[in-house]
Amino acid sequence: MLSGKDNSGFGWDEYRQMVVAKCAMWNSYISVGIIFYFFILF
Repeated sequence: MLSGKDNSGFGWDEYRQMVVAKCAMWNSYISVGIIFYFFILF
């Protein structure tokens, strides 16, 4: 899943043709998005 030079925690699944990541990476990504959204609106 995660190989090569760029090990950001996200990868590409050729078989399913979709972005894949471990749960911890998605949780971090979503948390940052929610915080960013909150500060933009308020």
